[in-house]
Amino acid sequence: MTPERIEKERSAFEAWHKETFGYLPKKYKDGTFMSPSRADEVNPQDMFEGWLANAAQSEWISVEDKYPADLQEVNILLNTGEVRIALHSLGTPVSSGFTKGHYFTGDIYHIDGAEYNCSCYGDNVTHWQPLPEPPEEIGK
Repeated sequence: MTPERIEKERSAFEAWHKETFGYLPKKYKDGTFMSPSRADEVNPQDMFEGWLANAAQSEWISVEDKYPADLQEVNILLNTGEVRIALHSLGTPVSSGFTKGHYFTGDIYHIDGAEYNCSCYGDNVTHWQPLPEPPEEIGK
């Protein structure tokens, strides 16, 4: 996350904190938030770090800036506006013409009686983002 984005998120967090709790949290000179004076209060710095983690998770990354890691599952945004979950691979399929790696979605298609078991996107992917972590306790 860029320093500009962090400052934008800090301003949004402070506005939310003031609206929710009725006051701005106090800060040290380095910009980190001070611990609360009461033991039963939540630490604003912990809250802000959670806020930043959530903001970073929801941020789309342009393929012009960075690619996902090899074999990383990610959300992809196609140039059509469609969002898909896909597995990114740095290699290029033979004769595919893709210059930006490729992304497999696991879709199954039936064309003229033949079954194709994945879609492959490459140059038409504009942005991506990591998938969120699954919940610690599944089924609750």
